[in-house]
Amino acid sequence: MLVGAAIAVLSTALAVALVLAAHEQRIDGLHDRGAFLVEIHAQALAGPVRDHDLGQADAILAALEADADLVTARLIDRDGTVLAQVGTGPGAGDLSFAADVRDISGGSSLGAIEIELSTDRIDQAFAESIVIAGSSIVVATVAVIIVVLAVLSYLVGPMETMTAALRRLAEGDVEIDVPATHRTDEVGDLARAIRVFRDNNREIADLRLDKVRAYAAAEEQQRLRALTEMLHRRNRELARAKQESEAANDAKTRFLANMSHELRTPLNAIIGFSDVIRGEVLGNIGDRRYVEYADDINRSGGHLLSLIDDLLDLSRIELDKFELRREAVNVIDEISRAIGMVQRDALAGGVQIAIRPMAPSVTMDADARAVRQILINLLSNAIKFTPRDGTVTVSVDHGPGDLMAITVEDTGIGIAEDDIDRVLKPFERAKSDFAQPAPGTGLGLPLSKSLAEAHGGALEIESRLGHGTRVTVTFPRQNEAAAAAG
Repeated sequence: MLVGAAIAVLSTALAVALVLAAHEQRIDGLHDRGAFLVEIHAQALAGPVRDHDLGQADAILAALEADADLVTARLIDRDGTVLAQVGTGPGAGDLSFAADVRDISGGSSLGAIEIELSTDRIDQAFAESIVIAGSSIVVATVAVIIVVLAVLSYLVGPMETMTAALRRLAEGDVEIDVPATHRTDEVGDLARAIRVFRDNNREIADLRLDKVRAYAAAEEQQRLRALTEMLHRRNRELARAKQESEAANDAKTRFLANMSHELRTPLNAIIGFSDVIRGEVLGNIGDRRYVEYADDINRSGGHLLSLIDDLLDLSRIELDKFELRREAVNVIDEISRAIGMVQRDALAGGVQIAIRPMAPSVTMDADARAVRQILINLLSNAIKFTPRDGTVTVSVDHGPGDLMAITVEDTGIGIAEDDIDRVLKPFERAKSDFAQPAPGTGLGLPLSKSLAEAHGGALEIESRLGHGTRVTVTFPRQNEAAAAAG
């Protein structure tokens, strides 16, 4: 009996201990589940509260009604106003849970969610277990042990799986698989609630993605329309500016051409009469100063006539009215003639003109006057900007293909790299500190370049400040039209 009593007492104590342990475990599990549910739903309700989507908020709270232990759940804003509620109302539950609903982007509080759960089912199960334990010690003890083991194997595993699924869902993974939704117990209820929560989050994510895409597409279309309109406006402005620039340039060119023609007639008279006076063709003048004055007038008129001729040539080239009189030109002869015309200036400046060895006869199809004009311009520039005791060298080489290259190289002051493009424009001068004031209009190089290009050739300048200048003019040896006909 004592043994039986002891066994009974021990069995009873064990049964009670097991019942109490199971009861506490259920309470703890209910508490953990409540804390988890309030935290998860606080995250889920952030979007609807921020977007004032009360229908979505109601749908999320309605999913909690599937939980058999739910007494009440409500959503309140920052001012305490109830936005959504399910259940009997606050204060009727045994366990209360609350969490702030925070804006995911900014972190500020938007309101709060409160959930109350009842322990009635757990308490009822506890009372029934005590009765059973008192009725049959051994059976109760075995039953409790079996129930505890069954509960552990039946609940803990699925709960751990669902906890992991909820953790992934909280991290933004809306493609999780929710297990145990087929079960009819609390685990099944919770699984189905989690599935509803997952589906709601998936719909919210899809809606947000659609909104973001639509907003981005609208912004991109608006930006493209604005950019297209700006480009059209700029094109119209550029076209108008181009037309105005071309019209102004044509007017300038025609004015220069007309003025050049008008000035040539009186200049020819001045040069002619001054030539008669200084030659005393009609008799002795008497005072020799008049002869000197006539000589000055003649040279000044000649210089002005040369300038007008340059302007006229530039105008004709720009108006596409410059006609080349092509013939077989002996380059060596033209170089000799050009040197003869500038030799006086070279001697006056103490500059030596050298000719590199070349064949006695080198011919090309070109306008002799234009070639001579180019050579005179290049030689005059080289002499003008070469100090005393310097050298100007002329050479002729065969360029690539069927090109003829004439080079004029000096040991003068040179041209700064930034000034090379400048000196190839009409009336422009180099702005370098090395450049010395010299007579001239700044038309020599631009005119030479235009005449070379009219032949289908080119003019290139290589120079370093203080180290001299090398100017190379290339000409096709044969006219392209003549070559095609041949």
